[in-house]
Amino acid sequence: MNLKDKEEKILVSDNQEVILTNIRISNEVKSFFKSSYITVFLEDISSVEKGFEFDFTFLKFAIYSIIAAVLFSVFQSFKIEELYLLLQFGLSLSVLFIVLSIILFFLSKRRYIIIESMGGKLLLINLRKMSDKNIDEFVKVLLEAKLDRIDSIKQRL
Repeated sequence: MNLKDKEEKILVSDNQEVILTNIRISNEVKSFFKSSYITVFLEDISSVEKGFEFDFTFLKFAIYSIIAAVLFSVFQSFKIEELYLLLQFGLSLSVLFIVLSIILFFLSKRRYIIIESMGGKLLLINLRKMSDKNIDEFVKVLLEAKLDRIDSIKQRL
């Protein structure tokens, strides 16, 4: 990112995706499937939302595995000897998938900050490895930088 006159970096993420300066905040995301670069001037920020979400795909898979386990149990009650080992294996596999899916569900927690600008553009900042304390500190620094920016604009008028 090229800095403008009198622009100074305040915070830079470890992976250089998020850059907070005294004038703007920029988020650059590059991946194999998607690339985006969004910049919002600090005085244009209308709201900052901190949140987290889980990937419910794993929970859905756990529910499907529970249904499969119930079906295997029902079919086992018919006492069909030819299918007994196959049904026992299916039941064991379903229980393993249930446990694995629940563990993966809790590990899929994703933290983020959404910054909304007055123009309605949303800046989603994914905070994969940042602790809650550091997220709070980031939001605090961001809001302080916004107030400083607004004050400097008012002084020039």
